[in-house]
Amino acid sequence: MKTWQKKHAAIFMLALIMLATVGIGQAYAETAILRTTSSHLFQPILEEVVVKDGKLIGTAIVDTQYSDDVIFTFEGKTAKEGYGQLKVIVSGEEQDVVTNVKTKKREIVTTTEGTVTMEVKEIDFSIPLSELPVSSGNYFMQVGDGASDSTQRLFSQAISIELPVLAAAFPGELSLTKSGSIQITLQFSSIYENAKFYLVAEDSNEEVAKRISFNPKSPKISSDELDLEPGVYKLYLMMVSNGESVRSNQISFVVPATSVTPAPNGKYFPGEVSIGEDGTIQLTLTITSLYEKAKFYLVILNEEDEVVKRISISKSSRISAASLNLQPGSYQILIEMVLNGEKYYSESVNWKLPAVTATGLFPIPSGQSFPGGIKVNSNGTITITLEWQTSYLAYTVYLVVLDNYGNIVKRVPLDLNKKTLSIKDLQMLTGGYYVVIEIADPNSGLSARSVPTFVTVNTSGKIIIFIDGQLQVFPKPPVEVNGRTLVPLRAIFEALGAKVEWDEATQTVTATKDNNTIKLTIGSKVAYKNGEKIFLDVPAQLYNGDTTMVPIRFVSEALGAKVGWDAYSNAVIITNQ
Repeated sequence: MKTWQKKHAAIFMLALIMLATVGIGQAYAETAILRTTSSHLFQPILEEVVVKDGKLIGTAIVDTQYSDDVIFTFEGKTAKEGYGQLKVIVSGEEQDVVTNVKTKKREIVTTTEGTVTMEVKEIDFSIPLSELPVSSGNYFMQVGDGASDSTQRLFSQAISIELPVLAAAFPGELSLTKSGSIQITLQFSSIYENAKFYLVAEDSNEEVAKRISFNPKSPKISSDELDLEPGVYKLYLMMVSNGESVRSNQISFVVPATSVTPAPNGKYFPGEVSIGEDGTIQLTLTITSLYEKAKFYLVILNEEDEVVKRISISKSSRISAASLNLQPGSYQILIEMVLNGEKYYSESVNWKLPAVTATGLFPIPSGQSFPGGIKVNSNGTITITLEWQTSYLAYTVYLVVLDNYGNIVKRVPLDLNKKTLSIKDLQMLTGGYYVVIEIADPNSGLSARSVPTFVTVNTSGKIIIFIDGQLQVFPKPPVEVNGRTLVPLRAIFEALGAKVEWDEATQTVTATKDNNTIKLTIGSKVAYKNGEKIFLDVPAQLYNGDTTMVPIRFVSEALGAKVGWDAYSNAVIITNQ
């Protein structure tokens, strides 16, 4: 195992809550509330948030003790909209977007001290839409407080806002072609005749490394013109008109060292992993023609450098901790690329997952200590168990469905008199999901969750395959032969990290992973693992003359993976050991 570069990142546990209508659209919490200390008595509040005259206007209310550092976060409801953060008060200094600050007394109800009167700050803000860290779309917005001498921060309940397309939005977009060249697309018109256009490259420290002007009527810039040092950069377009600037979308751009081809490691890897302020894992990939046949995975290692999670990814994305079902502790996170049977790795980051325990703010613990759980039955139903107490009467109970990245797919109120739900009634698309029980306090927004349970849904009528919770799509799907389910060997072995080679002359497949070598000949019921025989239920065979198909049990015996079969959803479930 390589030596991982250490980076410090503060990670906070996530909890999801519901809210009534506030400001624009429906305000309900389907995003994170960060809680780091029980010393907070007052949870920040966002109120009266509206879009007016090209500005986002509203009021944030925070505890005076934690008003030295205040930020806004914007989390898109889809991966396309992304995530952004805006600092409102930094080390006690109000930023330009703050229009007024008033100190007031306010009565609040706590779960530990009853009703108390405390001092809060009402922060009025007015933010030009062009200065927001996100573009148009639907977002969850939160305000987070903090003290200058502390890393403690508490976030408000989330509200739902819709940001319109700006009249002064950038008239185009920036992208990379499959060959890795820069592509600029502009919808140029006469209103931009006096504007100036630039391509800007920022380095990993968010400092401008290059700024090149270009003709908007002929927007062409080659990679050579940038003349950048090897490294990972962020590129965006900028239009300056009448003293104001507007930015385009942002993309990642990798400049490899001249000696590194075609698949670099470390800082020249075509992607990077980072931890967001809200505790989510953020993955950025730059997939050019060099890597279009590569497979990418998020890899999580424990303190003994053992792989505990390996999740397939296909594009830049964000993954919350909610769906990972990991024990509290310290981990390393990185991206793995498998190309032509070889493995390459990005730089890693440190991640500390704290234990979830009951606090003075909310008496119900999450995780292993949660007073209940979920069982997925073979007949396509979900059984709920919950040790209900009379002290929970003020709370609401939900079944929350998460996708593989921890995003909420559904939140269904539970009737405690009905202990069983049908998966079919949830009306979900084909895929792998995680289900949890959530107990939420509608007044404080606090909540607790059970351990996630994996559930598969299949509406396709065909056999489907999951590897580490991720639905796989292969050129050749599984088939059934003589009552046995056969799966494509190369696709699954490579997804599990093995290198696969084919000898046409002998019709033999050789797969290697770690210190294991597996040999298999078409038409034979006998395979060999490190020289020892493995007997197959049915012989390996070529399907349509080009795909080696093997019984699913062989995957387990050859690579040590855990293989299961869900008869209800007609699904093969493979877990990498």
